[in-house]
Amino acid sequence: MRRLDPITLAVIENAFISTAEEMSAALIRSSYSPIIREMLDASCAIFDGKGRLIAQAENIPAQLGFMNFAVRYILNSKGRSWFRPNDMIILNHPYYGGNHSPDIFLFYPVFYKNNLVSICGNIAHHIDTGGAQPGTEGYDNNEIYQEGILFPPMKLIEEGKPNEQLFELIKHNVRDPQSTLGDLRAQIASNKMGERHIINLFAKHGIGKMTDYMDAILNHSERMAKANLEALPDGEASAEGYLDDDGVNPDRPVKIAVHVAKKGSAVRVDFTGTDPQMKSGLNLPLSNAYSATYFAVRCLLDQNIPQNDGCYRTIEIVAPEGTVVNPKPPAAVAARHLTAQRQVDTLLKALATLYPERLGAGSCTAFPTFVGEILNPETGQIGLVTDILGGGMGGRRGLDGLDGVDVYLSNCGLLPIEVCEMGSPVRIEASELVPDSGGAGKYRGGLGIRRDYRILADSAYVNVYFDQGNPAFAAWGLLGGKLGAPAQAIVNVGTEREEHLTMLKAHLRLGYGDVFTMISSGGGGYGDPRERPPEMIREDIEDGKASSERARLDYAYQGEHV
Repeated sequence: MRRLDPITLAVIENAFISTAEEMSAALIRSSYSPIIREMLDASCAIFDGKGRLIAQAENIPAQLGFMNFAVRYILNSKGRSWFRPNDMIILNHPYYGGNHSPDIFLFYPVFYKNNLVSICGNIAHHIDTGGAQPGTEGYDNNEIYQEGILFPPMKLIEEGKPNEQLFELIKHNVRDPQSTLGDLRAQIASNKMGERHIINLFAKHGIGKMTDYMDAILNHSERMAKANLEALPDGEASAEGYLDDDGVNPDRPVKIAVHVAKKGSAVRVDFTGTDPQMKSGLNLPLSNAYSATYFAVRCLLDQNIPQNDGCYRTIEIVAPEGTVVNPKPPAAVAARHLTAQRQVDTLLKALATLYPERLGAGSCTAFPTFVGEILNPETGQIGLVTDILGGGMGGRRGLDGLDGVDVYLSNCGLLPIEVCEMGSPVRIEASELVPDSGGAGKYRGGLGIRRDYRILADSAYVNVYFDQGNPAFAAWGLLGGKLGAPAQAIVNVGTEREEHLTMLKAHLRLGYGDVFTMISSGGGGYGDPRERPPEMIREDIEDGKASSERARLDYAYQGEHV
């Protein structure tokens, strides 16, 4: 490799990152669906001609490690010659490098002087891709064929010409074709924007230099990651975490087991001992299991390390086939995110025993999800509404946990009340933090969120699923911190018809005036609660984050507000 100028390397590296960020902004701003436009459930990335991840817009952590699985599958199964200029490749199949079917990838090969020099790609969560349940995410599906339309690598656009038959197929297999086709157009435009910037870089520096600089970008991230790991003491640790249930049997917790070994500049993560795959939609595709692992290990490292394939070279992952973190087809995976969140939480629990000064206590893994298919009485049309709640982040050294955030792999925005109410016959009557839901500690866990949805239509079919309702599996404390509060689901709270769901996964038939309440879990506490400064306890009481009674019970607080 020729000698490279470090300043030029930094400029090119940041040019790729800014291009991915600009692609992401274009996709989000031009999308139709609130889950993309408002909740930011999309990511964009740039790969080199070999399919290696060079840069990615860091929107959704769950998507930070698996886009390259899809690219590699396409290259390995189709070969580089299959790509032609102005092709747009669609893929969403979970067993061909995808995630779950609502997450649709579009990849766009970038050619310069007849050479495949790069690939632009994006992923967007579509509001619906068909299947047995509205919104497609059926927690109790028992095979992947119930999870909507599945795309192996196909050319949505071939050499600049749209595949009209494929567009028609999509249109007639989803519940909201206007939004789906509009979001696909936003993805297409995003990739084309990326192509323009990449071609400008190659025109300025030439193919030879750019190829060398792309190699150097990956090597730079690898060196930074190795240096970070070498600075940490070696060690091994194990942990177990549990889903409340498998989505079908309410009394059947599902175990995720992990053993992590850090030695020198390498980390080995082994999920041997994890339960077998489930006969439900909570299984986690291998690509998502890898991205969850990458995220957890990256929590140990300097966050200035560029996000690309280079920083993953230090991580070895063992995920036994046939388990919930590497299921065999045709296992269903639509609601896999609950398992991904618990997988991250379990791995962080193991790492926190080794490096408590770098990591915090356990966080919300509940991921409360509300998907409604509702007949609008004003328009006579059936519409979809999807909402996702964050929860409490675990306390960490020197800081309380953040309140009401979508932690770990998600990072989705909270659906604005106005957007929800304008687009569907639903009124959100409460949207608030939950007092006392954060685990006690020297640094308190963050608070969960409560939302009440009142149905303003004669009939509504609501598919809800979330986890961490079992108090035994609540967010764990660290260094003496206490558990966070568990999640809850309630129908018609405060009325004679009040019902608490014992399993936080249900298909509900609701009528006019019915209210469904989701309450997410709080984060775990960090450190001994007896060491919490009285002024911080008093401030929590004044801010409504803690009650006087809980302050007395958790902290033995005897201040003037008790």
